[in-house]
Amino acid sequence: MSLPFDAKRVREYAAEFGAGGQRLGCKFRLDDGSLEFVHESQITPEIEHFISSLGSPAAELRHSMEDQTIAVAEVVLRDFDGAKTIYPAKMPLPELISHGDTDEGILVTRRYAKTDQRDEHGRTVYVERN
Repeated sequence: MSLPFDAKRVREYAAEFGAGGQRLGCKFRLDDGSLEFVHESQITPEIEHFISSLGSPAAELRHSMEDQTIAVAEVVLRDFDGAKTIYPAKMPLPELISHGDTDEGILVTRRYAKTDQRDEHGRTVYVERN
């Protein structure tokens, strides 16, 4: 079976759904506590079989209605220089995302505005703005 992770390390899983109810993919919690996300386009019959062998999704990985999070989606942040970053965002997607990173030890906050563009994987594209 070809999986993007070691099946023996998986402790639980959850499906991610978009606002329209379509499955965005699945995330798997590994034994070290890390999460591995597999996009819907990457889910093979082998992964589907593996998911079905795990039983019901884990309760703590599912999003509850109390926090009003429908799902988590990946978006593309595109900088002025054309650099792309894949970033997780809660849906419904905001019009503006602030993202901080460190450049030579200094915290840099960048702001990205939502566009109507989609990348080759269907992710919403945000462009850097001043």
